Amino acid sequence: MLELLAVGFFLMLGLLVFGVVAAVVLLTLKIALFVILLPFRLLKWLLFLPFLLLKGILALLVGVLVLPVVAIVLVVGLIAAAAALVVPLLPVFFVLFVVWLIMRAAARPVAVSR
Repeated sequence: MLELLAVGFFLMLGLLVFGVVAAVVLLTLKIALFVILLPFRLLKWLLFLPFLLLKGILALLVGVLVLPVVAIVLVVGLIAAAAALVVPLLPVFFVLFVVWLIMRAAARPVAVSR
């Protein structure tokens, strides 16, 4: 029974050592690849920098040209939404207006003639 515990312990210890060694090897490879490929990354940024600046300028121009159109469309949409909400209530407003007129005419004080 004790032999099985020892075998399990050494198996777990071997897996732990293998995991640590694998992590160190992979980290070393990652650092080496990063250092080797760093000049190419910097060269890529240097080559594509004018295109990135052009992209930013074009995005600014498109924003300046499109933003007023979007604002106008938004205002027109809000007006249309308000009209869509108010138009079905027009008959109710008309009835309330007529009732108000009748109540106002009935509540007038009688003029005293001299």
